[in-house]
Amino acid sequence: EHGMIMSFLKFAILSTTGNNTFFIKKNYDGKVSGFGITVLLSGLLPALIMYFNESGDVKTRPILEAIAMIIRRDGIYQLLPQATADSLLQHALNQNVNLKELTNYILEASIALKQVVRTYELK
Repeated sequence: EHGMIMSFLKFAILSTTGNNTFFIKKNYDGKVSGFGITVLLSGLLPALIMYFNESGDVKTRPILEAIAMIIRRDGIYQLLPQATADSLLQHALNQNVNLKELTNYILEASIALKQVVRTYELK
């Protein structure tokens, strides 16, 4: 899990200073940390839509992509067809989905992602 997430983060939100040294832009730390709070305060669907419809300097879809990868890992949540932001949003909008269960998985994944992000230097 950690390796797959790290590979994705290197592509999506990590920057490099060279010599195989990586850092995360400070504004991503806030966005990753804020996702779980947004889910708790606004609900899953509004949070997914806000992060899906990127605005500002921080691209937030990679955060949804990483969360989708985490919840699909080893079949923990097999109902998600693909580990993408599009698939995650479409799945959450499906009327047959148990939103409470999906919300729990997404919140747990957002905590795991926040812990991984905190292992990097922020610049």
